[in-house]
Amino acid sequence: MSNIITLERPKHITSLRSSGILVEAKVRSTTLTIRDKYIGDEVARDKNAESREIEVNKKLAVKVPEFRLLQNHRQTVHNGLNLYCYDFAGDFKYLPAPRFETFFQWWDRMVIQHAELKKNFLDAWDVYRSGVIFSNSNNTLFSVDEYPTREALDPKFTITLFKSVVPDNDFREVLFREALGDAETAYQYDLNEKAQTMLDQQFDQVAKLCKSLSDCCDLRVVTNDNGETKIERPKLYDSTLQKAIELCETFKKFNPSGSDKLEDARQMLADALTGVTIDTLRDSDTQRLEVKSKVDEMISKFSF
Repeated sequence: MSNIITLERPKHITSLRSSGILVEAKVRSTTLTIRDKYIGDEVARDKNAESREIEVNKKLAVKVPEFRLLQNHRQTVHNGLNLYCYDFAGDFKYLPAPRFETFFQWWDRMVIQHAELKKNFLDAWDVYRSGVIFSNSNNTLFSVDEYPTREALDPKFTITLFKSVVPDNDFREVLFREALGDAETAYQYDLNEKAQTMLDQQFDQVAKLCKSLSDCCDLRVVTNDNGETKIERPKLYDSTLQKAIELCETFKKFNPSGSDKLEDARQMLADALTGVTIDTLRDSDTQRLEVKSKVDEMISKFSF
């Protein structure tokens, strides 16, 4: 397999260290689920099983819908990271410099949303916990002591963003520490693998947008039960067009592998969207079909 980025030709490389940063989002929470060994032992005795075969977990917040909304926010953050960033190493994602402004605006919204969802949950928890305390006399499964206070829960729900520069693995230092052949091979493999991963993700983003644009710009002739025909126009979303335009601008400045194929795809998509607005697409069937034709050409050429 040929190298995507080669150490011998650095002039063709976009420096990852100077073209972006690493980010890691930590959204911490608690499941509010506890294991009850005594109930597990009781079930085991009733069913003639061994205690180690039975595990009983009690979900303390299942009746508090605000808790589920707060927990779901973690997935919202995860989806945003995948939209703006690329896989790098472990939980760290690579954020290209052209996306700094939109990413940090998005992150500020995520922090605000998390704070609102957390407050809503804690307020609801106070009410629910108070109800448990006053009505728990007939419930032998749950103990009031198992329900933590608002003060105890507050620090368990946090959202934090860690930022870091890309490690500066100076190749000369690697050569100093290790034998030339092994060091070069290992470093080249690692560099090539990261570049390939990012390139695959970039093409995946282009492919998804092209398919979405093709579907949105389609015109379908349908016939009803009376034999009458009409044209159906799929709904156009401004967000789809804006994502495509933003992607073209980002990849124009960020192509770490120096891929001619990616640049070709980016240029074709940019050409297809030149002069196109959401209003003209909605008003003009001709422009819809023109955009669809160009995008379908891309889908065929790059096998999306």
